Amino acid sequence: MPGVCPPFPFTNYLSTRSAVKKSKIAVVCSARSGVSKAGGTTNRLLRAARDASREPPADYKSIIAKLREEHIQAGGCIASPEIRQQFNIHIDALFDELNQVLDSAPKSAVVDSAYGDRVISVGEKLSASLLTALLENRGIPSRYIDLSDAINFLVPDRLSPEFYQNLSSCFRKHLLSSEDRVPVITGFFGKIPGGLVNRLGRGYSDLCAALVAVALQATELQVWKEVDGVFTADPRKVPTARLLPTLTPSEAGELTFYGSEVIHNLTLEQLGRPRIPIRIKNVLRPHGAGTIIQPDDLGDSSSRENQYAAPKPLRPKRPTAVTVKEQITVLNVHSNRKLDSPGFLAKICTIASSHGLAVDLIEKGECTVSLALHNSRPVSSPPWSSPQTSTSNNNNNSNHDDGDIVDTAINPGSRSREITSRYRIQDENLRVAVRELEEYGRVDVVHGMAILSLIGMGLKRSVGIAYKFLGALASNNINVEMLSQGGSEISIAAVIEQREALRALSVVHSELFTYD
Repeated sequence: MPGVCPPFPFTNYLSTRSAVKKSKIAVVCSARSGVSKAGGTTNRLLRAARDASREPPADYKSIIAKLREEHIQAGGCIASPEIRQQFNIHIDALFDELNQVLDSAPKSAVVDSAYGDRVISVGEKLSASLLTALLENRGIPSRYIDLSDAINFLVPDRLSPEFYQNLSSCFRKHLLSSEDRVPVITGFFGKIPGGLVNRLGRGYSDLCAALVAVALQATELQVWKEVDGVFTADPRKVPTARLLPTLTPSEAGELTFYGSEVIHNLTLEQLGRPRIPIRIKNVLRPHGAGTIIQPDDLGDSSSRENQYAAPKPLRPKRPTAVTVKEQITVLNVHSNRKLDSPGFLAKICTIASSHGLAVDLIEKGECTVSLALHNSRPVSSPPWSSPQTSTSNNNNNSNHDDGDIVDTAINPGSRSREITSRYRIQDENLRVAVRELEEYGRVDVVHGMAILSLIGMGLKRSVGIAYKFLGALASNNINVEMLSQGGSEISIAAVIEQREALRALSVVHSELFTYD
């Protein structure tokens, strides 16, 4: 059938590369992206899963029909009628199975459960099916490999290094069946009790690619995105940001942790011991050099030859990158006694951990402990129009109507830092954690914050770098709520108001990255 062919520079590049004929190439597919994150295949499948599990069900069928139309249309540029027909048959079969799953969805289902996994796994199956057909159409023998039911061993409660080793060995058995064909692999793999997304997060396709690279003893893992590589700052926010030719795994890990979508941390872990470099490239501009994440010891005489490896980078004369992590909530625990009793800090952190709250930064004073947490929407409050002076503590506890009303909040939009009117904590885990923390003193909840992080190897030993970092913020009247470097060799992090995040990113990049 006639259709609109999307741009496939990557497919063109792959089909003409001499490496396809000379080397063993394996391709791991994530689901197709959209113009925005919300419009991506995985996010729309998640919406359909939620809509189908409601009582009564919402209109999930229109979402599925649109996805099917888009994938059939994308396959319209397959010139061979036979290959296009086989592709359409496979696509129809995938959507028939998907509709059966959604039609029988358990009501009030948790989307990150086995039910949710069955739904979102279709995204990677569709993508792998399309790429297999496109390569076959270009005369490259390819084989579609579905890993959604690949795990044939008992998955432990704790996903230890041994689990990932077993997983890589399991993948290898599936890959060997492709013989001389290019294996085109679904980035979704399973089945994992508790759900793949719930246990590993949304970067599972990167992790799958890393495990495949280990299984095949690859010389390089290439991660294809819609950006040219990793930049000194987000180029969408800072136009003067420059492409970084190299990164260390430590720098890549810190950038990912502090908000840059570089690569899944578990991916870095899997490739550390086998010393496989990672190159991030642009699927729309495949001939660009990209950014290579090169293991620190790859240049040792003991390492095997790597034709793609860039020279080992020298210590930079300036920081490597600056990034922002938004949606940060700060909890300030004010005790009426000194906080030097043994185990006190451990108790505070244990409370946060026991309720699934990840602590990004921590700061301790004589009578105050501050925790910076990443939380998507912890507080829903009235307009900042009626400042109040009431506070919540263990001696004068506020009325928790239904357990979710607290009296204290710091107004992030106020320079005078007033205590504001009553607010409602929406996040159940945060709400319970605040209650428990109030046993140790008054708790202030500061929401609408962000973490601005400066990343670079040897940053701790760079004399004057903290002065320049803080000076750039101070000279632009940007206040710092918390500051952390501690034992980190490669990062300095400051908590600021989220409304200042873009301006802070720009001024720090201008001050520290644009000089010669």
